[in-house]
Amino acid sequence: MIEIDVKSLDSVSKLNRLSRGMPKAIRRGLQELGNVGKAEAKKRCPISPTKAQAQDAGSGFNIGAAPGELSNAISYKTTPDDVKIGIYHGPATKYANKIHNGQGKSWQKIGPGSEAKASQTGEEVGGLFLDRAVDDMDIEGIMDAVISKALRRS
Repeated sequence: MIEIDVKSLDSVSKLNRLSRGMPKAIRRGLQELGNVGKAEAKKRCPISPTKAQAQDAGSGFNIGAAPGELSNAISYKTTPDDVKIGIYHGPATKYANKIHNGQGKSWQKIGPGSEAKASQTGEEVGGLFLDRAVDDMDIEGIMDAVISKALRRS
């Protein structure tokens, strides 16, 4: 009998190193998606007005939560297979669904805090901020960059 050990060929060795490194690259890609998604959602998330903004808007304007409470609560969770962006902890969890999904009487009408934020960021600020953030992300581009980097390393 005659045989050759294919495992010792350079291309097979490189493929083995690549297959071992790919799960780590995928995790890095999912974390990158989480970081980008979190940042994009924060840009689009409504914000309560400051006391001065509420006073300027007129009498009876409800200040609501502390400015930035909802956007500061945006985070992400990763598993080996996916990434989820949302509000998972803190006082904002009590009203995040209402703000995001429009479960109030005037949810489509943003207040002076959100108006100021929209003029600063140039982004649409308001409901469905998580959905819009993910829709606007270049998910394939981010993952392609991470995978290309992993390929170069192997």
